[in-house]
Amino acid sequence: MSRQPPQFNLVDEPWIPCVMPDGTAHELSLRETLARAAEIRELSDPSPAVTVALHRLLLAVLHRSLQGPDSAEAWHAIWTGGAFDMQQVGGYLDAWRHRFDLFDAEHPFYQDHSLDIASAKPIARMVFGLTLGNYVTLFDHTTKVQSAALSPAQAARQLIAFHIFTLGGKVGLTGGDSASGGPLATAAVTVVNGDNLFQTLMLNLHQY
Repeated sequence: MSRQPPQFNLVDEPWIPCVMPDGTAHELSLRETLARAAEIRELSDPSPAVTVALHRLLLAVLHRSLQGPDSAEAWHAIWTGGAFDMQQVGGYLDAWRHRFDLFDAEHPFYQDHSLDIASAKPIARMVFGLTLGNYVTLFDHTTKVQSAALSPAQAARQLIAFHIFTLGGKVGLTGGDSASGGPLATAAVTVVNGDNLFQTLMLNLHQY
């Protein structure tokens, strides 16, 4: 019997760490997080970099699916509605669902499947706070031999954070030039918080 390739689609699988009004924590899918944004108090991951990265991803999906907001009036209409139009947001997620699969054979989410497996590095290289190589093992004792293991949900969160905060791409790969750092590698980041996730996303959803 042949083994089926793994699947983990971020649109429908639970992976976004959400804190509810009663303080309980739940992992929700991308679709459910946006649909229930007004019911969620906040996003919270142990890593601030991951928390920031998740907000940026949700904002990117909203800008693209809502095609805006392109005016103050359009922004106000969404705000007073108290929820995102899931017909628009859901339509976008359905149309591009195949690009949100973490293990897709052709277009794995946020990855380049053409890279040679011989250039693979331990997972600790992607996770901020873990040590590897010549890093000092003061608070963490990860090694190349005894590396970390991540669930698909954890891997997705770390992958998104790595893309926007890493200092460069293809670092140390033979024959590969190092790309410039992620967009927030040298930046200070502020997230304006509302009473719930819907308000937080709206307060950071600038006129597009």
